[in-house]
Amino acid sequence: MKILHVISSMDPSTGGPPAVAAGIAIAQQKLGHDVYILTNDTPEAEEVIRPLLESLPGGNDIKLIYLASKFMWQSLSVKRIESKLAEKGFRPDVLHLHGLWEFTVVGASRYARSQNIPYVIRPFGMLNFWSLGQKRLKKKLALIWYYKRMLRSTAFLHMLNKDEADACALLDHIDFEVIPNGIFLEQINNEIPEGTFHRKFPELENKPYLLYLSRLHHVKGIDYLIDAFVKVNEKFPDLRLVVAGPDSGNYRMEIQSRIEKLQLGHRIHLVGPLYSDDKKAALVDAEIFCLTSRSEGFSMAITEAMAYSCPVVISNECHFPEVAQFNAGKVIPLDAQSIAEGIIEYLENPEVAKAAGVAGRRLIEDSFTWNQIALKAIAAYKKYL
Repeated sequence: MKILHVISSMDPSTGGPPAVAAGIAIAQQKLGHDVYILTNDTPEAEEVIRPLLESLPGGNDIKLIYLASKFMWQSLSVKRIESKLAEKGFRPDVLHLHGLWEFTVVGASRYARSQNIPYVIRPFGMLNFWSLGQKRLKKKLALIWYYKRMLRSTAFLHMLNKDEADACALLDHIDFEVIPNGIFLEQINNEIPEGTFHRKFPELENKPYLLYLSRLHHVKGIDYLIDAFVKVNEKFPDLRLVVAGPDSGNYRMEIQSRIEKLQLGHRIHLVGPLYSDDKKAALVDAEIFCLTSRSEGFSMAITEAMAYSCPVVISNECHFPEVAQFNAGKVIPLDAQSIAEGIIEYLENPEVAKAAGVAGRRLIEDSFTWNQIALKAIAAYKKYL
């Protein structure tokens, strides 16, 4: 099968979607399918995209097509997409669109309809009530003028979990398939020795730390986590909080201001984005991984943390019920007191925390590898084709 994945950008600083698109594309290629990724990046972006691909087993073999559209009308141009594919001699059997609001994705859907090629949309939580409530008027107008036809014509919506499908505000008369994210087990490098992250960041003073690893954005609920940390720190004064991830919309400044008001600059450390071995080292040394999002589709960071046997404390809004079902971590209501209590319970019972980490690793091995996800996606394509 010839599969074209389409995403606005493969730059890893944009968060989890590039890693997700790369993961499923690589796994499908390993199954013997002919796979390309079409992105609106320029060829010059290769220097930031390539390290992401190189960090994934088989990533060097993935094929990229750079649309490089500077203007909206170029991104929407069917002829531009058609000519880029013709340069590669590639006519896809199916398009897998990652995202919703980007013009690159809209243009790709128009191309697919013009060629009678089925396409799949992976909205990444962009259709749930919380997301649609942000910039409501703008999105309502966009849905009326641009997106409803695109949604109605999709073969199916690729939902990351059942909660996302249930929360979708526009699911009426649209088919969906639940296909989660995954991980390459070969990617889990247990050869990184404990203490590596502490040595790289001596400001931690070799103290135990909680780890936040995701974009710095309001939706990620970092404010809840910081308030919970204040409560935890009263009982565990040696504990540190490491906040790692690329900035989104200058939200780092807001976090920094909050930390300064609380006078916790020596206990909460903003270390910027972490990639490859630095990210792995952070997960190896962390006591607990925490993600207290207001809304989440399916977090790659949670998946990676469990793969490294790190116990997790996450919010209900992360929509990962398997964490609680398999005792791989704690799924907590979104308030600082509850989050703090979940963290304290693990810190007071390290053997329980260790058992949760082991259960998390087993859960990933059994249900969330990219090979399993790719097989589900291929089966779904064939069902609707």
